[in-house]
Amino acid sequence: MNKYSIIVPVYNVEKYIRECLDSIKNQTYGEFEAILVDDGTPDNSGKICDEYAASDGRFKVIHKQNGGLISAWKEGLWHAENDLIVFVDSDDTIKTDTLAILEEKADYSKADLIQFDAMTGKDTLNVEYKNITDLLPVLLYYKGYSKIVKNSRCGKVFKKGKLLPLLNDIDNRVEIGEDRLTTFCYLLNIDTVGFIDFGGYNYRQHANSMTHSYNENFYEKTSVLFDSLKIVIDKYAKGYDYTDQLCKEKVIYAINIMANAFLAKDKKIRRHVFGQVLSDAEMTRGFRIIDMDDLSFYQKKMASALKDGSYFRIAFWQCIRKIKRVVKGV
Repeated sequence: MNKYSIIVPVYNVEKYIRECLDSIKNQTYGEFEAILVDDGTPDNSGKICDEYAASDGRFKVIHKQNGGLISAWKEGLWHAENDLIVFVDSDDTIKTDTLAILEEKADYSKADLIQFDAMTGKDTLNVEYKNITDLLPVLLYYKGYSKIVKNSRCGKVFKKGKLLPLLNDIDNRVEIGEDRLTTFCYLLNIDTVGFIDFGGYNYRQHANSMTHSYNENFYEKTSVLFDSLKIVIDKYAKGYDYTDQLCKEKVIYAINIMANAFLAKDKKIRRHVFGQVLSDAEMTRGFRIIDMDDLSFYQKKMASALKDGSYFRIAFWQCIRKIKRVVKGV
């Protein structure tokens, strides 16, 4: 019988936190501890966590000064008593049978990472194990591939013994793409991944996410991520060349950077960010080598416009995107 440590970073989520914690509390497989890390939240989320800990001994609360998402889950990991680690973001939920399915289907002797994700959309519960060497071509950039390890920390089971030694390699300063850095660093240090066709994790999309509101210094924050990824590659890649994957992945971020820039009211900001993207050698290389067929219609149009250096076309497609959102009421 396996025991799990569920780590929940908590910050400013009093509207959703009860739903999240109830989904954990009501697991049909009860051999777990839930570590709730209050990252200096200014709302009542921390008090709500204390309520759950007072009524259920499986819940533990850590209150700390605000240090960001990475610092919060690291704190939880240090306090975890079990080797099997499941991350749940405090505005998301897991299905009540998630741990039961994992316990029934996952063979942790065969893999150091288990991803539970509805790959077919049918919850077939089929299990497949793949050697990490077979996944090297898609570890960092996986557009166009179906059997991949997704960026998110969530929807996975990590092993504390494998993750804990890597904490110094996962930079707390990373604000954009935190999960991308964490998952990639971990993958470079394990041998096998297991895939369970089960959508046990429920993500919540917020209207105030970075796709809906302007995020200042988005390009600079993205640069911190990619600098960290390159440090991890230099340390753990074992001779495998990730240059092309890195550049292609930067294309996806370049599209998001420009979409974010057009949420700014000041047109000078949009032009400035446009110049930053076009002056980024890895991004411009990515525009040249990426397979446009891997991208969605919108991504193709944006990548093509950036490749050609057309600010007008970028502005046009952002206008179309905005109109579609208004029509859909998003």
